[in-house]
Amino acid sequence: IPSRFEIAFQSNTSKITLGLKTFDARRWLALCWHPSYAHVRLSSQAPAGKKEKEDMNYTLSALLRVLLRGMALVDAQLAAPFERVVQLVFATRPGAEPELFLYLELFGGGRSNLVVTDSAGVIRACGRQVSGKKAQRGLQ
Repeated sequence: IPSRFEIAFQSNTSKITLGLKTFDARRWLALCWHPSYAHVRLSSQAPAGKKEKEDMNYTLSALLRVLLRGMALVDAQLAAPFERVVQLVFATRPGAEPELFLYLELFGGGRSNLVVTDSAGVIRACGRQVSGKKAQRGLQ
């Protein structure tokens, strides 16, 4: 950190990989919200089987490419101490006001999710959409 966003690649319905460029290397940040094995992983190797044609059916990766274009990852942390929520902060450049926040909720039992919000807290994208009827807590 800081690192410039280059690409978002989604290999299945619950995993997306972000290509990030630092001053000296390209890194791949895998974000998975699978109900059984949600995880975060940083790697120097590109995702196996990375092909644009495999990614064409996923709108989340296309949306992230638009939202994060020209952005830099400027901070990564736990949203709060002892929480299982990872917060990634994106801005146009290091030192600028944050514009987008990506949250990865790492919970078991099917409650994991990926959520992207703007600086006002408005949800711009999510990995798993839930209707108001199926939400375990009320939508706000």
